[in-house]
Amino acid sequence: MAKRSYRKKIIVSSVILVALFIAMFAYVYPLLDGKNQKIIDELNGEKAEYNNLQSEKKSFELGQRDLKQIQSRPYQPSDLFKTDKFLVEAVEQLEQGAREADVVFSLQVSGNSTGGSVAAKGPKTASNLIAVPYTMEVKGEFGAIVSFLERVEQMPFITHVEGVDFKVASNTSITALLRAQFFIRK
Repeated sequence: MAKRSYRKKIIVSSVILVALFIAMFAYVYPLLDGKNQKIIDELNGEKAEYNNLQSEKKSFELGQRDLKQIQSRPYQPSDLFKTDKFLVEAVEQLEQGAREADVVFSLQVSGNSTGGSVAAKGPKTASNLIAVPYTMEVKGEFGAIVSFLERVEQMPFITHVEGVDFKVASNTSITALLRAQFFIRK
């Protein structure tokens, strides 16, 4: 009789243990998993914010480095916006860049210092700049045109390119049409 009672106790204990396991898997584990998922989501959000802050920090440091490089160059930011007499020099520099890049260059200025529009300004700032629109057509090999555009980026005046259209002229030649603006002081 004692053997049967032990056997019943073992069976009852096993059933209770199995019921506890089922309860753990059915209720407790999903509850803990939900809490863990919530913590993981919070950590992922914090990680994304941390990565964003790291990229902002890197951008700020690169900006500081760029400012130091600009200050060491012969063209200072205050020199970038010239008067309307500067347009002649800017066009000469564009023509020189085109010769050096071995491209055919033509320029059509569609405004002047009196007919240009006032440049956009930031909030609570005064703008004494005028935007003079122009269209530039460059013909040559693709690599030469890219070289010319890189030279334009490095020139000592601000130009804002609004659009670039490329057309294939032949197997070896393309035409690039750039719509841009010079910025000059009033």
